[in-house]
Parts: sequence; structure tokens; C-alpha cells
Amino acid sequence: MQKTIDRYELKILDMQKQVDTLSQTNEVQKEENERLNNELTDLTDIHQVEMSSMKNDLKKLEDKLIYSSMNIGQKWLRNSKNSIQEYVLSMIRERKKNAKIHF
Repeated sequence: MQKTIDRYELKILDMQKQVDTLSQTNEVQKEENERLNNELTDLTDIHQVEMSSMKNDLKKLEDKLIYSSMNIGQKWLRNSKNSIQEYVLSMIRERKKNAKIHF
């Protein structure tokens, strides 16, 4: 009878060790889970800040491109106008020159 009791006590002790081990493992997993959760939160926050910054940078770049294209368009128009004016003036000079020759 004592042997049976001793055997059950040993099984109880062994089971208690297993429970303790599982408990420790569970605690380690909880801590790891919390650490990973915090890391994920930090990375998500960083991502949101970076995305916002990228959107602002993109908007500034778009504004610069619009401004530059407007300037290029204005320069092209101004150059075209000057070229046309020069052409017209040269034609007028040519006609005056030809008119003097005929008289």
C-alpha cells in the first residue's frame, strides 16, 4: 500500500513539474507576444508617419512640376511671340526694301 502511495506521490510531483514548466513557457510566450505586439505598434506608427511624409513630399513635387511646366509654357509663348514679331519685322523691312528698289 505504501508503494502505491509513493508511486502516486511521485506521479503528482512529476505532474507538478510539468505544470510548472508549462506555466513558465506560457509566461515566456506572453512576454514575447507583448514584445512583438509593441514592436508591431511601433512599426505601424513609423509607417504612418513615413506615408504622411511621402504624401507631403509628393504634393510638393507635384506643385513644383506644375509651376515649372507653367514657366516653360510661358517661356515658350514668349519665345514664339518674339520669333513671330522678328519675322513680321523682317518681312516689313524686306517689303520696304523692295518698295524702295521699285521706285
